[in-house]
Amino acid sequence: MNIMLNQKKIIFILCITTITTTSLSLQVDLKKLPYLPTEAPSNIDLINIREGLFSNDRAIEAFVASQKNKELGSVVTIITTEKKGQRLGLCFKYAVQKVFKFTDKEMNLLSIVHDNFCHAKVNILSYFKQTNYPTPNALVVYLNDKNYVKHFGIVRRSGKVQSKLGSATHIVAHPLWLIPNTYDNKALFFIPEQEFQGEKGKISFLKSLHSKIVNIPELIQCAALHQKAFFESCGNKPITIDCGNQNTYPHNNPYKKAYNLLKRTGVNIDEKDFTTENKTALMLAAEQGDLDIVELLITHKAQLDLCDNNGNTALMLAAKNNHCIMLLNFY
Repeated sequence: MNIMLNQKKIIFILCITTITTTSLSLQVDLKKLPYLPTEAPSNIDLINIREGLFSNDRAIEAFVASQKNKELGSVVTIITTEKKGQRLGLCFKYAVQKVFKFTDKEMNLLSIVHDNFCHAKVNILSYFKQTNYPTPNALVVYLNDKNYVKHFGIVRRSGKVQSKLGSATHIVAHPLWLIPNTYDNKALFFIPEQEFQGEKGKISFLKSLHSKIVNIPELIQCAALHQKAFFESCGNKPITIDCGNQNTYPHNNPYKKAYNLLKRTGVNIDEKDFTTENKTALMLAAEQGDLDIVELLITHKAQLDLCDNNGNTALMLAAKNNHCIMLLNFY
């Protein structure tokens, strides 16, 4: 009972400190590790195949189809695909979720963290110990030539690696080195430290993670900037901030900006914007009559009955602007 109460408290605290970073910045000091990294074979055929692998759905689907056409067997397979309403994030968050065996509810909590797992000050690898070989359920960490983290995966019982390639919605199983060349040529293997294993270990992990996060001001600041950009995109306004990663909100399409911010950062979908009389993102989109963004937010479980300072719900704001029929479809 105490564990459950503590877990809810931790989740509440972490929800307040929504965070995100702009790039991978975790560099591994190999001198402090007991084992050297495994290196990719210098096989010209493998290198050429890896050049055809990219971190997007169409490229993955084309590669899987090409294997079948050439009767090469199931070298790379699509295990599952991100469903509507899920926020699996990028490879790091997905792999860590699998290693710790988080439930769907706990997975939603991890949406807050996203690529902060690779922030140097968070140092996710401090929760793990290195192993010399890829045991089942081990974390696989791919490094570039300067030993910066490039990609995360998890070892399956079959010996293949399961991972989420970039921002693709597909989860794939692949041999250790059948990955895009952009993930480079070195790999390390880790398992959680003893104190972070099992159900109680998950709570210890969250407590330790939170204690780090609250002492990294740049993460908190960047989180606030992304939340501001999320409100602006849902309200069909130009984004006025730059957190160093234009891939998070590309082009001038409000839907694409809202989608990427929702999927790739830790924005709180139901947070209220004090600059707009405490409207939520759903209220802003409904007020504008943006059906696509409204559907996106509701699919991701945005609350329909919240009110702004004037007592207006999203439906009321839609009605005032002649968008009522559009929003009634979701009630």
